[in-house]
Formats: sequence, C-alpha cells, structure tokens
Amino acid sequence: MKKANIFSVSAAVALEIVKNLMMKIPTVRSLRVRQARTALPPCAAELDRYAYQLLDSVEKYAGGVVGKSILEIGPGDNLVSGLAFLAAGARSYTVLDRFPGAYESETARHWYRLLAEHWPYGEWPAHLDPMRFPTANQVTVIRESVESAGVVGSFDVVCSYAVGEHVSDIDAFAQISRKAIGESGVGVHTIDFSGHWWDRFGDPFLFLKFPELIWRLMGSERGLPNRVRFDEFYGYFERNGLTVEVPNRVLCDVDPTDPWVAGRADDSFRTMAAVFVVRQTPAFRPSI
Repeated sequence: MKKANIFSVSAAVALEIVKNLMMKIPTVRSLRVRQARTALPPCAAELDRYAYQLLDSVEKYAGGVVGKSILEIGPGDNLVSGLAFLAAGARSYTVLDRFPGAYESETARHWYRLLAEHWPYGEWPAHLDPMRFPTANQVTVIRESVESAGVVGSFDVVCSYAVGEHVSDIDAFAQISRKAIGESGVGVHTIDFSGHWWDRFGDPFLFLKFPELIWRLMGSERGLPNRVRFDEFYGYFERNGLTVEVPNRVLCDVDPTDPWVAGRADDSFRTMAAVFVVRQTPAFRPSI
C-alpha cells in the first residue's frame, strides 16, 4: 500500500466500523435489508454482468439449459438472471436467498423489460411477459440461507455468480451443492476472490492484510468478502463429495517489493476469480 493512501484507508476503516455497528441496531438493520443491494440502476449495458455471464457459463459448462431445472443461490435484488434462464429454454427456475429482493418492484421489472428488448439469442419467447414475471411463470423462491437450508430439492443445475465470497459457512455452501445437484446434474459457481471495492487503494491484497479482529469489526453484520481463498473453496467442494473442475481462472500479478506477499504468491493466493464446475462423486458417503 502506498504511503499516500494510509490516511484514506484509515478513514475508510473507521467508516466501515461505524456502518457495521449501526447494523447491530434492529431498526437500522430492518431498513437496510429492504433496500436494493445492486449498486447499479437498470441499464442495458449491465445485462452482461447481471444476466448473460451466468447464463453463458451454465450453457458452456453444464451442457445447456433447455428443459432443465435450475437452482440459483443468491440472485440479488431481481431475477433477471432467472428470466434469462427461462428465455433460453429452462424448464423451471428456483431461488435460494436469505433476503429475497423486491422481485416484482418497478426497478426489477425495468430490468426484465431491458432483457426482453435486448435479448441477443434469437426471438424472445412469447410466453414470457416481463410485466408479469415472475408471478406468471414457473419460479419458486426459497427464503433460506445456505447455512440454514435443509432439503431444497434435486436440480439439473445449481449455480451462483459472485455469491460464494460472501457466504459465512463455506462447508454449508458446498453441502447445498451436493444435496441439490441431481445424480447427473452440474453445479456452476463463479466466485470473486478480489478485494471488491478495497482494490481502489491500489493494492489488490489489502483486504487480506487486515487483522481478523478489524475485519470482523468492519463486516460481522454486513456482506464483506469472507477472504476464503481458492484452494480452500476447492477443498470444501471435494470434502463434501464433489468432483471439481476449474475451466476458467483469473490470476493477479503481485508486487515483488511487498514483503507481506513474500512466500504467499502461489496461484491460489493470486486467484482473483474462478469458475468451479462440480458434480456428485459416485458412491460418496458423508461423514457423521
């Protein structure tokens, strides 16, 4: 971290601690969870981020979506990704989210209209009306976290996009994938291992350098990254009876003059994003 940024980082840490403490107040927390979590307003240019990237990953790594049942973990404030799955031919779409968004709000419907207007994969299906979605379609919402969810059903595809890095219990995240994936099903999880907005200070590893106590003070009541690294995620999937492939992975360069980085600069440490494709391991028996 550059010396010129020390004051800015200190100010940011103090602000994050205040925000976190405020979230301990029930009234404040209740008001906050009702607000949108997606930072960007509806915009056609952002459909790639909120709809197409996940759809394309599932199409590429799970053998398509036509006729398949889809479970998405943590879609966010709207279901534009789910609408994309159904438009591409999925049989059904189910959501698992502890804090479901306002899926029928005007802002959400604005996203749905944009998707229908800018759909790049052929003619838009006549049976999918953006103004009546999701109530008029095969959408199921499970209001549970991955940590508390029990049996949620069996699906052809279980997927998530930039969710795993915010989960507090990675073991539970892996267990949900194993339980919900059918025998011939596939899990496709894109996980962002970057520091998110902490990257703005010019050090991609700054968020890993905070002592655990400080990190908890800033984010115990909020959704800061859990700082779990690539190899740890990989291990959790395997220990929960899943075979794992990583077809796409983004590595970050390291600063050789940073003494904190010395001895840590392996590929797991440098991974900033990865796609995990997981399947049930035959004859796996979970430990008791």
